[in-house]
Amino acid sequence: MKVDSLRTLSKDKRDAHYKKGQVIFNEFNSPEGIYAIADGSLKIYKEGREGKEQILKFVGAGTVLGYRAILCNQPFGVSAAALEDTSLCFIPKATFQQLLTSDIEFTRQMLQELSQHLGDSHERVLGLTQKSVKERVAESLLNLKAFYGKKEDTDFLTKKISRTHIAQLCGISLESAVRTLKTLESEGVISLVKKEICIKDVPRLAEYAGVEF
Repeated sequence: MKVDSLRTLSKDKRDAHYKKGQVIFNEFNSPEGIYAIADGSLKIYKEGREGKEQILKFVGAGTVLGYRAILCNQPFGVSAAALEDTSLCFIPKATFQQLLTSDIEFTRQMLQELSQHLGDSHERVLGLTQKSVKERVAESLLNLKAFYGKKEDTDFLTKKISRTHIAQLCGISLESAVRTLKTLESEGVISLVKKEICIKDVPRLAEYAGVEF
């Protein structure tokens, strides 16, 4: 990125702070700019019938949001809410568009991000339509482990992920999510301690998910 571009970003950006549960933007809104996560994490989701949520993914520090809607001149298409207290950097739409026209390297990076986003969306659609409930839950647990990392010397997920979040992430009912987690626990793949999940057998979980370990 050009030095002038960095100066423009530094001058025009605004810092914003959101409490856990606060909505950053709604899928039907038109974007006023793009967001970069400085600290914390968000859930990206869509609302279905009767307000039922389908979580698409969790995102953390370094993730940029909103650029696709501006590039395509469309509403956001998804909603975002804070999973925990989160700090964001907001860049106004006019500044973003100015950088696209004046900085070729910046434009190239945004197109790469868009290409990656489209690829990830395609893989997710295939996963939801072709994988069993057990495969979806196993893959989601692996993704959550990669996202949150380890807590001290254990394989506990560092955040308390609700069963509802897991169900929404997998596109299944809460009852199916709870039943599948209990099955994985009975097989010794995970253990459930209150609201936290400990992954005890990563290779076997990867085998269930149909991914390489």
